[in-house]
This record gives sequence, structure tokens and C-alpha cells, in this order.
Amino acid sequence: ILTGLLSPNKGVILIDGVNINNYIKEYQSKLGYVSQSVVLLDESIKKNIAFELEDDKIDLNKVHNVIKQVDLTDWINNLETGLDTGVGEQGIQISGGQKQRLSIASTLFKNPEIMIFDEPTSALDEDTETKVLNLISNLKREKTIIIISHKASKLNFCDKTYVVDKGNLKEINV
Repeated sequence: ILTGLLSPNKGVILIDGVNINNYIKEYQSKLGYVSQSVVLLDESIKKNIAFELEDDKIDLNKVHNVIKQVDLTDWINNLETGLDTGVGEQGIQISGGQKQRLSIASTLFKNPEIMIFDEPTSALDEDTETKVLNLISNLKREKTIIIISHKASKLNFCDKTYVVDKGNLKEINV
């Protein structure tokens, strides 16, 4: 519903008092979505970040910037073929944390105004979970961030936290 792919059964979604359905394409162009199920191509790191672009159209400065933002610079610099290193089908050749951060880098590469994170730490160990949450926390300075999580206690950096309880939305303190 937040992405505009589904319409609510009741009510409407308003941004600044305006129904998003009145400008759905424009609204969707401002969104970035990071799923708990990371989708990676059997391609290079560079290609997975700049997903839709041909190699000769990829802005390498922008790629390096998002890699720095997601704290993967050291890892990539230590790879024999750097950005041209393949990740394998669905990222089989890299760790869960590296997959998640590549997914975030790919979303950041598109430079959306609003980022939606759907259970971004569900498959991560505690140390990597902390790194990813710190990364997301730092992004809130420049983006509108929406996080969907079953771990409300981990979201203490959020400005507002809501719980869905029996179909009702309730604000809580964490």
C-alpha cells in the first residue's frame, strides 16, 4: 500500500493532504524499496548497483559514493577484480550482510527521496544487523525512511514508531 502498488480497502494515503493516487507515477518515482529478500543478478558488483544501466553508462563516481555510504569500500578494494567481481546467482558468493548492503547501495544509486525498508535485518547476525541499522539511521538525515520490522526495540533511532494491532495503527515509544 505504501508503494502505491495496492490501494487501501478503506481510506486513502495522503501526503501533505493530497491523495497519492492523484499523482501515483510521480510519487512512485520518488520511492526506493529495499526488500528482506534481496534480489541480485549473476553479474558484477557494479552491475548489481547500477542495475538497469549498460556498463558504459554507469557513473563510477556515483557507484563509489554509494559503496562508501553502505560501508563496503574496504571489502571491494580487497577483491582481486574490485567492482567487476561477480556475486553469483542471488549473491551466493557473498555474505548476507554484503547482499543487504548491496541492495541498499542499488536503491541509493537511484537517489530516491523516500526509502522503504522491509525487514532489512531479518537474515543478519547481530553485528551485521547493528551495522545495517546504523547505516539506515544515518540515511534519515537526507531521506524519508520507513522501516517495517518485527523488532521495534531495534528502532530506537526512529522519530516515530507505530504498531499495527488488530488492524489499527498505534504510535508507541521504544
